[in-house]
Amino acid sequence: MRHCYAAITNSLLSHSLFSPAHHLLHRSNNLSDSFICKFIIALGNRGDIRRTIHWFHKAKSFSHGRCLLFCNAVLVVLVRANRINLSKSIFDQVVEEGVFELDVFTYTTMIRGFCKIGMVHSALKVFVKCFVRPIRLLTTL
Repeated sequence: MRHCYAAITNSLLSHSLFSPAHHLLHRSNNLSDSFICKFIIALGNRGDIRRTIHWFHKAKSFSHGRCLLFCNAVLVVLVRANRINLSKSIFDQVVEEGVFELDVFTYTTMIRGFCKIGMVHSALKVFVKCFVRPIRLLTTL
């Protein structure tokens, strides 16, 4: 049954039908981390940065520290949208909070974002941070 909900939800999200997808998942109690990431990415692909960030904060509020996937998803969306200053703010916030360990994907996304807009010095700072803090090697979205 879970696979049916997943298939229907994926179809709804691919057609930007966020409200019915959310309602279906909420009703089915399948609002898992991976589905929240799919919401974040689908909203970002639609260009809805405000709602993307809203879902990130919403997910953070009930994830009890397990929000690395959400963080990576929102950073990818923001970097793709060339919203590097906003992605830096979120990155700095999660680093400051220190609730979870960042992984290679997190650092790579920020480095890519800075390089994309020519801020090589900022990319180098993130690269150096990557070696100062212990990092996890792999995360899946």
